Amino acid sequence: MSASSTPRHSCNRRPSILGQAVIAEILCKTPRISTIVLRGGTLLKGGCTWFPQRKGTHGRINEAWLGGRTGELNEYFHNDMVIRGPDLTELARGRETCVKSYEDFVQKSLVRNFKASEPEVDLWDSLAAATSSWAITYEMQGQAYQELGRDLFVLTRAGRRWLVIWRAVLLSPQP
Repeated sequence: MSASSTPRHSCNRRPSILGQAVIAEILCKTPRISTIVLRGGTLLKGGCTWFPQRKGTHGRINEAWLGGRTGELNEYFHNDMVIRGPDLTELARGRETCVKSYEDFVQKSLVRNFKASEPEVDLWDSLAAATSSWAITYEMQGQAYQELGRDLFVLTRAGRRWLVIWRAVLLSPQP
């Protein structure tokens, strides 16, 4: 078969859900592979519970707090979790306090719009770092706010699950 007749495969096609499940299963069973990036999503080795975003930990965290179900965050936060603000000062320490910070925001504000990008992930054995950009429009005490930023999540593996142990909220300059 000549080079011109070699079948070509598009790297731009996203695998079907079944295809993603097969890739995830291969990742989970292959010790030397840590991350495969697919256009429109990422599958992660080690339990495969962080991706794809809408079904994984990142998406479930956002769905929980946006839906006012902040108690569900306990499932995704490590006991020793820390949240740091834009200048990297400590905002919360410990799972209960971190969950309470989400709860306080949800109770004091009305979120009009929230959009987060799919996270980019770096993985080392039982430690992962995930970054995601976001945009939020909300009202608090009668005043409207519009913010852009990035989250940096550090996760640790607990069995086949990934738990957030550290989060930094980094604001982007306003246009």
